[in-house]
Amino acid sequence: PLVGRPIFAVDLAAVRRRLAADPWVAEAVVRRRLPDRIEARVVLRQAAAVAAAGGRTWLLDREGAVITEARRAASPALVQIRLRPSQRAWVRRPEAMRRCLRLAEAIRARGFPRPEEVRYLGLDERGDPVIVATRGGIEILLGRGGYGEKLDRLARILPDLAEQRRRVARIDLRFRDQAVVRGPG
Repeated sequence: PLVGRPIFAVDLAAVRRRLAADPWVAEAVVRRRLPDRIEARVVLRQAAAVAAAGGRTWLLDREGAVITEARRAASPALVQIRLRPSQRAWVRRPEAMRRCLRLAEAIRARGFPRPEEVRYLGLDERGDPVIVATRGGIEILLGRGGYGEKLDRLARILPDLAEQRRRVARIDLRFRDQAVVRGPG
């Protein structure tokens, strides 16, 4: 609709607002390039995670903010966050989703646990990240922050648990310098 219009008749702010209204647009800059052009620079948001709850799925950016609801299956390369149906409101809380993304970064940086060992990331009742392991569905509670140190602690205790052949349902690493291990039931 801008083609053929005089360059000074175009409302640049309106064009910028129209571009910025797209949920995938992180930033839009529109300016005149004399003598006869209008230039738009658009920075797109990148999907970093997929969050699922109650039969709905959303794509999240690197800051944990919702980009859009996903209409089809998202890439398995994205961080997978699954929430209980009762936790669906957490999807709209970027700080909680950001904690899951920071945990995923710590996992990637350490190479532990390996991707095939993590079924998905979730949230506990306080909105803190939980790793759900592929084998046995073990929940690993991490609390807030210090994810690298907590993953190192997990790496130290898992061999002991395997050696003891202990059945584990939950490992709680929220407490400094300790791990609370609970069996099934």
